[in-house]
Amino acid sequence: MQKSNVIKKTDFEKYELVIPFISLTGKKYNHFICSELEKRHPCFSDEFAFDSFVKKVTRKGLTEEVYVMNKYKLAEYESRRTFPGLGFYLENLKHRRRFFVERKWKLTFWTFFFCLCLGLSGAIAGKIKGQKIAEKTENDSLISLSDSSEGEIKEKEMLTPFSKTFFSDVNQVDGKISRYEWRLEEKKGNWFETVTASLKGVFPENLSGYSGGAVSYSNGLPVMEISVVEKIGGHDSENQIVSINNDKMPNADFNQLLRKIISENEAVLLNEKAPPYHIEFLCSTQKENLIHRILNESALLISKDFRMISSVKIQQTEEDKILIGFSIEEDSSLFPADMVYINLNSISEYLKLFIEESKKTVPLQTKQEKENEFSYKEQKEKDKKIGEIRRPDNTASLFFKTEEGKIKTVNAILKEDL
Repeated sequence: MQKSNVIKKTDFEKYELVIPFISLTGKKYNHFICSELEKRHPCFSDEFAFDSFVKKVTRKGLTEEVYVMNKYKLAEYESRRTFPGLGFYLENLKHRRRFFVERKWKLTFWTFFFCLCLGLSGAIAGKIKGQKIAEKTENDSLISLSDSSEGEIKEKEMLTPFSKTFFSDVNQVDGKISRYEWRLEEKKGNWFETVTASLKGVFPENLSGYSGGAVSYSNGLPVMEISVVEKIGGHDSENQIVSINNDKMPNADFNQLLRKIISENEAVLLNEKAPPYHIEFLCSTQKENLIHRILNESALLISKDFRMISSVKIQQTEEDKILIGFSIEEDSSLFPADMVYINLNSISEYLKLFIEESKKTVPLQTKQEKENEFSYKEQKEKDKKIGEIRRPDNTASLFFKTEEGKIKTVNAILKEDL
């Protein structure tokens, strides 16, 4: 029986290429491999994916084994996996190595590896520092330890991003978010995230990492506006991973697919602009299942094409509509993975926070309908109905005989009980 994590030898092609040292960086790497595969592979095109493995170093460059596979066939293998994107082993290959691993898992691996190395370095440095402290007097050691502990607590507090717990904090107190805007941006080599929101049913002390702010009351519930700008890290060029994946679709195709997801789920497109690509649309709050589908399918499309959300805007209008907008950056490698705290899946998970039931449209009787209904019921209780004239527009003239023997006419809109 064929294992789900092994690609059959009949489904991939193997080539051995010598890549010059001058072509090992940036776009030159992809360009060189693609140009060589076009010469050697019978029908190599955008419909094929490739991955490579360094075999040896020579005087002319790196000798690499390059494996080529049809993207649609690869997608079939991925559909059988419980956790897609983790890569596959290749049948009858001597070295046990995974190929065709998605970028997000590569980022996760290298982030874990970096943290592990950082932790080991910190442990070694701490041990050396501890030995030096032990050589000092007991009082000096106590003071040093006290200062060190306080510094560690402050650092941990700073490393907790505001947006990471924002939705769960609001959800815990059954609050509502009538307006929400989030964006991630880089300024002078540092990364910042900005959150602005209008909240109802939430006090400042309910939000982690937030204090102060003016609070007003509406029908006994707290209402407040918040605005938080937070530095979440510095720009580290070593964390930027140059993509060697040739699977990205053209912007025009991507935009078309995104519009299709939105329109097929009964949302109304409002506007688009670029760069960066930004789209806004209106959804009906009466059909929350369709809103969930738009957000989740859009998130999957963005992730599959190695793009990333850099801003989000959500607001429920006065009627039964909710406005949703977001910006999409073309290259997710520009944004370190450990700095991303929000995506469309998290919006979908907490969608109920953005929908206030009192704003949903409820059909109301017109003033004339109420007057006619009241007049008819009052007349029916007092007098005897002796006849009626019905009209094609569902109106009628009703005739009653009063206790004094007089004829009285009431104009009414026809209903089942008339």
